[in-house]
Amino acid sequence: MRKAFLQVLAFIFKDQRHVNEAIIAAFRESISLNRQLIEQLEALRRDHEALKTTLHRSKGVG
Repeated sequence: MRKAFLQVLAFIFKDQRHVNEAIIAAFRESISLNRQLIEQLEALRRDHEALKTTLHRSKGVG
């Protein structure tokens, strides 16, 4: 009886480890995507500011 109980527990914990590993992998992928999105957002902000500056200067010249 005890051996069967321990086998069931071992199976449950093994299954939980797989679930945890999948969750950790998903979090790592999410972090990587978030970093990429932040970099792209920062590039867009820089481009936007440069465009505003260019437009502001061109209006001032005319």
